[in-house]
Amino acid sequence: MGIVFKDADVQPTLGEFTERTEDSAMRLIHSLEVSYFRSLYKQTISDIEDLTIFFGRNDSGKSNYLRALNLFFNGETNPGIPFKFAMDLCHARRHEADKLTNAKKFVAVKVIFNVPSQWKKSLGASFYVRKLWSITTGEQFSQTSSISDPSRLKYLTRFLNNIHFHYVPAIKDRRIFEQLLSRLYSVLSADAEFVKSLDGFAKEVQVRTSTLTNDLAALIGLASTISPPTDLRDLFRSLDFETRTNPDDADGYSLTLQRGDGVQVRHIPAILKFLADSEQSAPFHVWGFEEPENSLELASAIAEAEYFKKLAHSKNIQIFATSHSPAFFNSAGGGTKRFFVSRAIRGELASPTSEAHVVEDSTVPSELMGELPHLALISPLLKDADAKMKELAAEIDSLRAEIADSSQPVLFVEGVTDKLVFQKAWDVLIGGKIPFKIESCDGTSKMKTLAARGTALGLLAPGRHLLCLVDNDYEGRELYVNSRLDGGGKWVLNKENGTHWCRLQPTNEFEDVMRKVGIQEKRWPFVIEACFSAAIREAAVAAGAYALSRYPFDELTVDTSSFKKVLPLLSTADFSTLVYLCAPDATKKEAFAEWICGQADGDASVMEPLKGILEGARDVISAKSP
Repeated sequence: MGIVFKDADVQPTLGEFTERTEDSAMRLIHSLEVSYFRSLYKQTISDIEDLTIFFGRNDSGKSNYLRALNLFFNGETNPGIPFKFAMDLCHARRHEADKLTNAKKFVAVKVIFNVPSQWKKSLGASFYVRKLWSITTGEQFSQTSSISDPSRLKYLTRFLNNIHFHYVPAIKDRRIFEQLLSRLYSVLSADAEFVKSLDGFAKEVQVRTSTLTNDLAALIGLASTISPPTDLRDLFRSLDFETRTNPDDADGYSLTLQRGDGVQVRHIPAILKFLADSEQSAPFHVWGFEEPENSLELASAIAEAEYFKKLAHSKNIQIFATSHSPAFFNSAGGGTKRFFVSRAIRGELASPTSEAHVVEDSTVPSELMGELPHLALISPLLKDADAKMKELAAEIDSLRAEIADSSQPVLFVEGVTDKLVFQKAWDVLIGGKIPFKIESCDGTSKMKTLAARGTALGLLAPGRHLLCLVDNDYEGRELYVNSRLDGGGKWVLNKENGTHWCRLQPTNEFEDVMRKVGIQEKRWPFVIEACFSAAIREAAVAAGAYALSRYPFDELTVDTSSFKKVLPLLSTADFSTLVYLCAPDATKKEAFAEWICGQADGDASVMEPLKGILEGARDVISAKSP
């Protein structure tokens, strides 16, 4: 259904909408209709989801949707600010009504509710409640509902009393925490054990002040004892959160006096969640949260957006929010609905009004591109970057598990067969105990993690040598770009993260073929199988342990110039040339690794192309110059 704009006053009707499906989320409010409130002229927001987010420029009026809900549930616009008809009537409507004889000045907020299963017997599947403030009644409202049966009205009142609307403004100061702590007291005071503990506190105070009590009795003849107030809301408002970076830290810090705004802000949804889960008298909680990303750096804003989405899937929470952040803009789909709010003079109205338009998951409206281009353009980039960061974190966790059981240096190679071949090469060429553990990365994805900038790897393996050996093909060269690695066979320190890198060193036979065919060096596809001569691999073919694929290496096909040179050779060249142009058959990689290791047992010289790399790795570990 989306957005419906109304040009004339009509009597409220329930209308048709799809009944909600029973899932884990509450999704209590289905639709919101607002008439003549502040910058909102007449608009309906329909098919509301678990998390509904309004985007727009400053002063676009996006917060007025949250204020309309606060007015409906709490009789206030901003927290602690009562409704004032003269101030809160839509200016456009005021000017319009002054000109038109029959036009009325009023403010109305109508909410259509999805009824939870436990209330359907009394209230049906859905109903609406409309509250109206007029020029004659001022701050007092009249209420109408689709439930008109007098016998059911008591259930309606009881149901509405079960809803608590929390409004969190954009500026989150000490007063917000005072209000939340006051609510916390209301929740705790209903707990018998908590009340009992206060009795113990009162008795202890009386014991400690018994001398004062006796002196007062002797002086004025009255028994006068100190006792705490029956309502401790004022005391709770003055409480604070003591925070520690680590639970074992000796000193704590005041949340509101010593912690930054960002840390304070991130406490608020957690406190609201605790209240929602603990407040038995109000089992349904709706939040109006302005700009939750305020005071948060980007990584924290991303985490907060994910947390809000998770909270909105709760059985007792529905969230309405405003935002400027690409982190929240990316919260699309899966129970989230986004609206773009713009403000302009429309039609014949004398003053600007606000309108909200649905932002579909797959499209960005032209208005958004025009008014908030940075949000529209940065959001998809941020989404991709966040996905890569999560992938990187997962790879780091995997790498941590692989090296946690050893204090040895680690040599990372691309594949399982590489590990097998290099272990055998050490045994037959150098001998003795290998001074490093060889680990397979199962391709280049984990290698990307090892090449990443920053200190993550230093934290992963502090004080340990991490060595990375890659093929001298396009993917391998792109992992860590350093001109000192050109040519292969040399170990180079990546100063960004402390890892050492080396590429396989092309053999003379391989280089002769590449130059003869005319392939540029940046397109050379030197993989571990190419370390072994054409004659050796031809013998492996005869033994059923090696085969060529039907296609050239990717480097030779994606480059037009290279492909033109290679294509004619596929049907005319002999094996000694094709073996360096066509990729090995992937199904034979393990068989070839086992076969070549068997050959090395009889003739160690077959592993000779790998000797310099292994000796260089040994020298790095022993702190000698490679």
